[in-house]
Amino acid sequence: MKKLIKVVFSELDDESVSVELDDSQSPKTVKAILENLPIEVNINKWGQELYTDRTPIAAQEENAKSEISLLDVAF
Repeated sequence: MKKLIKVVFSELDDESVSVELDDSQSPKTVKAILENLPIEVNINKWGQELYTDRTPIAAQEENAKSEISLLDVAF
C-alpha cells in the first residue's frame, strides 16, 4: 500500500511537500507513522539533509539499511 501524506513546515510560512509512504519494505513502520499523525517536530538542517528531533513513534527496526537513496524518508 502506498499512502501520500503532506509535510508542512510552519517555520517556513507553511511551505509543504508531499511524501509517499510505501509499506512494501517496512509495513510496521509505515503503520506506526500513520497511526501517530499529525506529528510535530523541530527540523534541523545539515548540508542538504533534514533531520528531526525524536518523534513519539515507536516501531521495531525492520529492513534497516545503512545508506538510503536520494529523497528517501527515514525514521
